[in-house]
Amino acid sequence: MSYPTEYAHVQAALERAESAAGAAEGHGMLCGMLCAGGRSGRDRWIDEVLGGSPPGTNLLASEARALLAQLYAETQQRLHDDEFGFELLLPEDVQPVQTRADALSEWCQGFVLGFSAGGISDSSRLPADVGELLRDFTEITRVEADPDADANDEEGSYVEIVEYVRMGVLLIYEELHPVQGGPGLQ
Repeated sequence: MSYPTEYAHVQAALERAESAAGAAEGHGMLCGMLCAGGRSGRDRWIDEVLGGSPPGTNLLASEARALLAQLYAETQQRLHDDEFGFELLLPEDVQPVQTRADALSEWCQGFVLGFSAGGISDSSRLPADVGELLRDFTEITRVEADPDADANDEEGSYVEIVEYVRMGVLLIYEELHPVQGGPGLQ
């Protein structure tokens, strides 16, 4: 199941708006902010992704803002999905594994930045599994595809890491936002 708002469409809109962040990094940032408590809100996230360009400054930025607002709503809905429909916004599978691995690295970088910006001020108070996942995500930002590796092995490794990150995000979200509706750690 993919997002109605596709990676290529978001990436193109961000490039036209001369955004400082790409689609993968921006979506990672959003997920990190939402997992951390979402105190910063949709408009702050959009401003971060677009580099602070004010609403209505130009048509391209307005188009990107509208698309990001849609992605925000879709992502919030997917994080609450009982059927685990949440996905990372990454390039399509037809792209070379190196391109997808680079985007995954950017996604994890965005997540770690967004988590910090989302209001978690004391990481020592986080559950141990959340801290471990954050460390793993940080390590993934440093991963590079091996140009000499077998293509099938690289593909398999990439798919496994994407699934690990996807399930890790869902676990972090659940740990910090219990079903009872309690707030995340502040």
